[in-house]
Amino acid sequence: MIKSTIVLLGVLFSIPAYSQDNIDSLDKYSYSIVGDCAKGRYYGTGFFISDNNRLFFITAKHCLTGCDGETKNSIYPDTMFINLKIRKYYPLDVRITKDTSICDHNDYMVIEVDTVLKKVINTLENLIPSKTFKPLRLKIVGYPRQAYPTQNPLDAITQNLTLSYSQFFIDADKSNYISKYNINTERIIFLTEFVKDSHLDGYSGAPVFFQDYSLKWKLIGCLHSGGWGADSNYTSGYFQDIFSIKKDVRFKSSN
Repeated sequence: MIKSTIVLLGVLFSIPAYSQDNIDSLDKYSYSIVGDCAKGRYYGTGFFISDNNRLFFITAKHCLTGCDGETKNSIYPDTMFINLKIRKYYPLDVRITKDTSICDHNDYMVIEVDTVLKKVINTLENLIPSKTFKPLRLKIVGYPRQAYPTQNPLDAITQNLTLSYSQFFIDADKSNYISKYNINTERIIFLTEFVKDSHLDGYSGAPVFFQDYSLKWKLIGCLHSGGWGADSNYTSGYFQDIFSIKKDVRFKSSN
C-alpha cells in the first residue's frame, strides 16, 4: 500500500466555493474519514447532527477505536481525519477513545466537534423522522474502500447502495418489521442482490436513509458493520437506529 501524508490545512471559516455533490442528492450529508499508521490506511464514513447549538459527528465506533469485532487492533491511527469535501480535513484525536473503549456490539459513536464546521458541512437533524414508516426503498450513502484513490483520499467520492423494498429485509427473520420499529434495537439489512466485488468495507458509519410513500428521504440509522452470510449470494449490513443515536446526542448536548 502506498502511503500519503495527510496535511491538516485548517478549518475554513467561509462557505465552500464548490461541492462535488448534487444539492438535491443525499451524498452531501455523507463524509469520509481516513487515517494512516504503520499497519496501513483505515477508512470509514460518518455524518453530522446539530443539537442545542452544538455539533456532533456520528460514525461506527470501530472506525475510531480500532476494534475488529470483539478484539482491538494493537496498531491503529492516533488521528482520524474527516474529509470536508472542500480540499480540507478536520482531525479527530482518537488516542483516548481507542485506548479506553470496549469492543462490544454497540458499534456506533457520537463525538462532539467544533461548531465552526457548520459553515462548511451539511447536517441531518432535519431528516430525523418523528415516527417510522414502511419504506419504498433504502439508501446507504458511504465511501467503500475502492472509492479511495491510492494516493489522494481528498478525491474520494460516495457510492450509493439503493435497494427497493423487495431487495432488503429488516431483522434476522426477514420480516417487515420496519413499520414496528423498536427503539434501541439493532437492525439487519440483507442485501440480497449485492455483488461480491462491492464489499461494505469502508461504508462503516454511513448514514442509512429510507424513502417513505410521500417520496421523502429520512435518516433511519448508522451502518456499523457487514459480512457475508451463509448464502454466498448476499451480504448483510447492520445498522443502529437513529432514535437511540438521537437520545445519545441529546444527552451529550445537555451536559
